[in-house]
Amino acid sequence: MDLFQDMLRDVRCGLRTLAKKPTFTVVAVAVLALGIGANTTIFSLANALLLEQILADEPDRLVTIHGVYEDGSSDHAFSYPDYQAFRDDNPVFSEMVAWTNMPVSLSFDGEARFSLSQMVGARFFDVFGVEPEAGRYFLPEDDSESRSVAVISYPLWRKLVDPTKSDDAGGSVVGSTITVNTFPFTVIGVAPEGFSGSFGGAVPDLWVPFGSQPLLSPDSELQNREYVSFEMTGRLAPGVDHEEAAAFMATRARQIDAGRETVRTGVELAPIGILPVAARAPATGFMAVLLTLVGLILAITSVNVAGMLLARAVERRREIAVRLAIGAGRARLVRQLVTESFLLFAAGGVLGTALAHWASQLFLLIKLPIPVTLDLALGVDTQVLIFTLAVTLAVGLFFGLLPALQATRVDLVSSLKEGGNDQGGRLGWRRAFVIAQVAGALVLLIAAGLFLRALQKAVTLDPGFNTNGVRSASVDLSLHNYSESAGQTFYADLMTRLRQRPGVDAAGLVRIIPLGQSSSSSSFEVPGAEPPPDDRAWIADANVVDPGYFETLQIPMVAGRAFTNADSADGNAAVIVNQALADRFWPEGDAVGRTMTTSGKERRVVGVAANGKYRTLGEDQRLAFYLPLAQRYSGDMTIIVRGEDNTTAIALREEIAALDAHLPTMGNQPYSETIGFSLLPQRLASIIAALFGGLGLVLVTLGIYGVVAFMVSQRTREIGVRVALGADRTDILRLVLGQGLGMAIIGSVVGLAVAFGLTRLLSSLLYGVSATDTLVFAGTTLLVMGVAVLGSLVPAWRATRIEVLRALRYE
Repeated sequence: MDLFQDMLRDVRCGLRTLAKKPTFTVVAVAVLALGIGANTTIFSLANALLLEQILADEPDRLVTIHGVYEDGSSDHAFSYPDYQAFRDDNPVFSEMVAWTNMPVSLSFDGEARFSLSQMVGARFFDVFGVEPEAGRYFLPEDDSESRSVAVISYPLWRKLVDPTKSDDAGGSVVGSTITVNTFPFTVIGVAPEGFSGSFGGAVPDLWVPFGSQPLLSPDSELQNREYVSFEMTGRLAPGVDHEEAAAFMATRARQIDAGRETVRTGVELAPIGILPVAARAPATGFMAVLLTLVGLILAITSVNVAGMLLARAVERRREIAVRLAIGAGRARLVRQLVTESFLLFAAGGVLGTALAHWASQLFLLIKLPIPVTLDLALGVDTQVLIFTLAVTLAVGLFFGLLPALQATRVDLVSSLKEGGNDQGGRLGWRRAFVIAQVAGALVLLIAAGLFLRALQKAVTLDPGFNTNGVRSASVDLSLHNYSESAGQTFYADLMTRLRQRPGVDAAGLVRIIPLGQSSSSSSFEVPGAEPPPDDRAWIADANVVDPGYFETLQIPMVAGRAFTNADSADGNAAVIVNQALADRFWPEGDAVGRTMTTSGKERRVVGVAANGKYRTLGEDQRLAFYLPLAQRYSGDMTIIVRGEDNTTAIALREEIAALDAHLPTMGNQPYSETIGFSLLPQRLASIIAALFGGLGLVLVTLGIYGVVAFMVSQRTREIGVRVALGADRTDILRLVLGQGLGMAIIGSVVGLAVAFGLTRLLSSLLYGVSATDTLVFAGTTLLVMGVAVLGSLVPAWRATRIEVLRALRYE
């Protein structure tokens, strides 16, 4: 009880002391709030993406399942017969279900739109163990084409109901009809708020049972073992751990694969999470980079406040000396000073948490060019609060204790004398703190410089095609049950109409847009060219385009020709290869007229297109080939048009609607935005690094200013003596500036050494820029030196104005 009372007295005393110096208190709390708030914001993002659990009963018992093959690769997808074989008589899972993502055309209120749905097994919701918001989930008898039923998501329900009826619990929607791919579906239930299925980053609008497959995905062959497009989710049976389940599934996989050419050597089980399994490793690396950057700014802000506390201790040295002289123990004084520091850090933590909440809401306002409802639990939850509390306690203890220990190490006789000077140790500590600030700020600035240089390279990098003036929009005719002949007619009519529009210079069609959000590869064979060891065939990026594609994106033809209308369905099978593929197999330059086989069909090379970037701007040159749409039909295509932006936007909207008023489109945006989306991680890292690097520079400037100003005040008599002995103002200026530059030089050496090691971890995020880029390292170092001069300039100028007589009477 006595200890508790002592602590309360320390808190009250600390509050009174801080209240007497409001400027010091406000500045220190604001600086700490920026550092703690930045870390809390980024941790909340990492928490939402990597640590947050999906809505489910005992989510730690849920796993996603994927196979591992002889070459070490893994595949998350299975065929439906494989799923049935894994599911039946399986003692390690109490529930197991297959599912697949499926884009659909969803119509309500007279408007059709692209929507993400999932086709699932009838017991899909039983795996997660959550109750419906309204209605019910699927029953075994719903798994039939004749039933045409759907469970909708909570966000879609909110769109369907009257927003004025806030008390509507979903009952008004149950039993209603929505149109999916032109077919009526009856809504039988509403999933609860926050439920998203097997990963929580993207919320499907609706779920339909596998019995709906003939209506919504007639091309998929449910019972074909080679049709691999289903993922599996399971709930571990009571008493079964991951290793035991994986061992059983690996044995079952070998039994299922008996007689196949490709055999699974094992099965991996991954915990259910917000992100798909394939995205977790890259996301973890990216978040580690961001947390490292904001961790540096927290170190800089904490060091800055520690320096302020040391300066505050100088003002209180007589007070501390008096307390020690009248019998106060050093431990008692240290506790009092640490309590004051904790109050500062606690206030900074509270304000930083509020800033983090505000910043997290800004993240939610970011609109991504995808037709999916994102559901990320950004904000300040229990885990984030625990993180913030731990960070605040850690930095508060460390950076509060050091100044307190140094402040109580005083020479009583010297400190009790009026004007006594006992600050050599404290000045040494403050110099060390400023050096640490310089090093941290330099690392941040180097990271920001590397990211900005990489972005500059990426923006100016030639991707092999010209996106200026190009607009794109995607359609999927299969969602409205177009036959191949009807789809070919639709696309031919659309291209004719678009090319006749005033202001449209060119128009084309492509299956997979370069640098988009998807990719496609295909095996091929070339006569006389043996595939690489352990591979049955060569692999290249494959695409389907129409005759206007190369003209619209201004992709040069190195040899031969582009596709023409003569490359029709009943014409000779044609293919265009990129220069990399042509050089690899026909280095003599005679690729045109040669043949290659893909998808079991021999095709003649009619042209060689210039190389380009297909998946990422940072990729090594890939092999690629193109097939004509007339010979390799796909209902899912992207329309690209070149011309005046406003004109092409209107043309795309009006001409698609003229041919099918109910066909949903996705995108209708400048092509440059597609590339911009692919660079989102680099842009985000650049903004954060530049923002906090700039803040670090400000703090370094203040830190150097404080130390140099303090040094000038402590050496006033010395400066007066120097002037009296003949030193001119230039000598005094050089002396004082040297103090600031000396700290900057030492801090820069430390920062360069740290940056040289850490920036190598950024290599995967840098396009065309070395992680030790000389220009960035040299430029940022010179910037820090300039800041050191700036921070030292004012106290140096003041030092040159010191009057000799006043200086000699000082102290």
